[in-house]
Amino acid sequence: MGSARQRRDDRGREKVQCRDCTLWYHRLDYHVASKHDGVEKYLARHPGAPLMSETARKKESLKSGEAEATAPDDQSFKFGVARLRERECDEDEKRLVPLHDEDWTLGDVEREALDALALAIEDDENVLIAGPAGVGKSTLVKELGAILNVPLRRMPFRGDMRVSDIIGSKSLAIDPESGQSVTTYEQGWLPDAAQRGHWVLVDEIDAGPAEVMFTLFPVLESPRSLTLSADRGGREIVFDPRFRFIATANTLGWGDESGMYAGTSAMNEALLDRFHTVITLGYPDEASEVKRLVQASSIAPELAQKMVTTAKTIRDAQKRDATAVSFSPRRLIMWAKKAVRMGDPIRAARYTVTNRLPEEDAAFVANIIQRFFGGSVR
Repeated sequence: MGSARQRRDDRGREKVQCRDCTLWYHRLDYHVASKHDGVEKYLARHPGAPLMSETARKKESLKSGEAEATAPDDQSFKFGVARLRERECDEDEKRLVPLHDEDWTLGDVEREALDALALAIEDDENVLIAGPAGVGKSTLVKELGAILNVPLRRMPFRGDMRVSDIIGSKSLAIDPESGQSVTTYEQGWLPDAAQRGHWVLVDEIDAGPAEVMFTLFPVLESPRSLTLSADRGGREIVFDPRFRFIATANTLGWGDESGMYAGTSAMNEALLDRFHTVITLGYPDEASEVKRLVQASSIAPELAQKMVTTAKTIRDAQKRDATAVSFSPRRLIMWAKKAVRMGDPIRAARYTVTNRLPEEDAAFVANIIQRFFGGSVR
């Protein structure tokens, strides 16, 4: 019937998603009864949640002799106090719907952040998600988009961006009838997302130049507005009410003094003030990170525990300014996957961890890895 991490089975039939662990099944009632704390408590947490796919319900109807399947379930999802409905997309939009990340796990930290994000989405608020690299800031947004079947326009910001990169610009084209050059306006991804009601996810918003930031001011206001001054004398964009704006940052908008996030800068306070909800994500707790590492890489739990302890030791050292580098969950997963492939965590550390660091920091990190694993990294 296909992997439980896939939305559809191997015959293309859609399953239903467990709102506790995000896995997909045709018979969710069996799953929550055996893996969670029972159907009754599950429905108390998620009122109206579907327990069977259409395929499973039709099979049950045939077993009981019913001619037709029962009425379709309410296609809404409850996240804390928020309730959001699944979106219907046209064929062109389906390619923009994010896929479920199989390495993602829903721990207590992620669950609370997901509930806060969902509430902000329901209330049409702008959201800023801040935290160190690799803790799942963008993944949080993509997972909610995957659950709700929402088209997501993801754009990383950078220092050399221009306003035309996001809103569009004029260009020359050849008229096929006259053969003459004509000036046309090519609309950018931001006005297109606004008109079609897509979600926008801006990664590393604190790396964008000032002129691009100022362009965002009216987009983040209520009511939202955007004028394409170069298009037909100033065309006003009509925002679809489903449009949402979410941004991520490593530095919470106040600049970076650590040197870990080159290219970032302090954000204008007027821009920060336009974000109604600010979610901060830190490193997961030790037990959750071990579980995530095993799930993502299939590494032995005892090795995963050693790797997480190593990463935590380096993170603590970075907080004390003993080293300039930290250890992101993303890098930890890279190390674990390579260790499984190579059959040697020490050798894998060389290629996924220390080789990317400056010499002094590489030596410091290598010593910590050797403390827990023995051998020689370098």
